[in-house]
Amino acid sequence: MLIVRRSSMVLDFVLTLQMFNLLFTWFYNGRFPASPYWWITKSTETIAMIFGGMYFCRMRELRPIAFSYELVPPSTLQASTPETQQREETVIVHENDEHVDTQV
Repeated sequence: MLIVRRSSMVLDFVLTLQMFNLLFTWFYNGRFPASPYWWITKSTETIAMIFGGMYFCRMRELRPIAFSYELVPPSTLQASTPETQQREETVIVHENDEHVDTQV
């Protein structure tokens, strides 16, 4: 699952996620988290998420672009038959800007 596609958006995403986690924890426990272990864990988690997210997004951004194409097989091209050649019309413009339809 890919949530953040650009490395410039990782910091915003991680800090927003951690802010919601802080608010949810505060609401759930009924008090502000004051334990130093909680703050050390959250700080380590935030730093790991920022650097890991930026690394993997940049690796994805720096991948070479693959241009894949297939040549059209000659058998799939529309063959020119005498009937289609008779139906083709060209327009010739004369000097007085009159359009005359002629068949090739």
